[in-house]
Amino acid sequence: MSRRWIAVAGVFLVLAAGTGVGFYATSAYVAALTGDRGFGLSLASSGPALSFVCAGLGGLLAARLLPRLGVRVLLPAGAAGTAAGLLLLGRTGSAWSLWLSFGLSGGVGALMAVVPCTSLITRWFAPDPAKALTIATTGMSAGGAVVPPFVVLLIERQGLATATVWLAVAVFGVVALVAAVIREPARPAQAVARVAAPVIPDPGRFTFPLLGAGFGLLMLSQVGAVAHVLTIAADRNIHGGALALTALAAASVGARLLGIPMLAGLGLLRFSCVVAAVQAAAMALLAVADDLRTLIAATALLGVTVGNAVVLMPLHMLTAFGMARFDRSYARLNVVSTIGTAGGPVVLGLMHDAFGGYRPALGVLAAGSGTAVALLLIARIDTTRRWRRPQRTSVS
Repeated sequence: MSRRWIAVAGVFLVLAAGTGVGFYATSAYVAALTGDRGFGLSLASSGPALSFVCAGLGGLLAARLLPRLGVRVLLPAGAAGTAAGLLLLGRTGSAWSLWLSFGLSGGVGALMAVVPCTSLITRWFAPDPAKALTIATTGMSAGGAVVPPFVVLLIERQGLATATVWLAVAVFGVVALVAAVIREPARPAQAVARVAAPVIPDPGRFTFPLLGAGFGLLMLSQVGAVAHVLTIAADRNIHGGALALTALAAASVGARLLGIPMLAGLGLLRFSCVVAAVQAAAMALLAVADDLRTLIAATALLGVTVGNAVVLMPLHMLTAFGMARFDRSYARLNVVSTIGTAGGPVVLGLMHDAFGGYRPALGVLAAGSGTAVALLLIARIDTTRRWRRPQRTSVS
């Protein structure tokens, strides 16, 4: 196996471990904190929200440190922060220690998250990293499917304090092993930057705000709906809501793999608009779903977008800004998408209370995903000649 595909396998494992014990296992931690430690639900839930915010800011730090330290240093540093947060979480008994534990896991843990991992794969496979990014980031979905049940079982049998020790050891061990095995590209950063120069030589001052708003809306709608699937099912007396989550996870993995040839055939812009339009349709179908079959169809459609949105964000940044500006531009976009991720469940819950039900609230989210289509079309960042913005013949 070549070094660059070893990097893909390593990033797959790192993202599976990080998101598995982090993002996807938060409900298990909240349940343990409220059930065994006596924390109120609002206080316990504030920890994951803080973790999302710190993760976005940590991504900015990772982008600044990458040129100086490299991925092989950042990965174990992020794993150490995640492990420290888990160990503190297992012994937390106060609000400040709760917030510190989630802050460490999110903020320092970002040093081993999507920004450095995506940067590594993009530099190895520049100027066309789409296939490799898709495979590598599938680790997040795999981690979400495999790790949380193990976390729940471990907490039930060993208790939160002991379980977090084992989880901390496992995460640090996996990431440290990956960091020891992977290598970074031998080409100098300047050479990689020339290979992956911007497709849009002058993207314009509004390009990043348009992309940030578009992907922020997509992530807000997407994560908000995913977080509320079971309560939507309960609200409508639909039994078997867990099957809808299974359909979502399966569609997420399958859509990532199918997205590779579709992206090559359609180009970045059209494929992105298709994904955003499918998400709008999924929200609309979820708004009217009154039986299990329709609910499963809606969540499967939503899974198609979950499987591809994460890949589309770095590809837009690489196409618009090139490798020379990729790390920092993607880190900034990651902050925006993280805010959407953190705010999605809250926004949908508030709209549910304001409108008196999920149907109008999900209709608003469908409109938000539709707005994302318009924003992407205005930005016009693409990899096919037909859809590219008219280029100037020279760049100063």
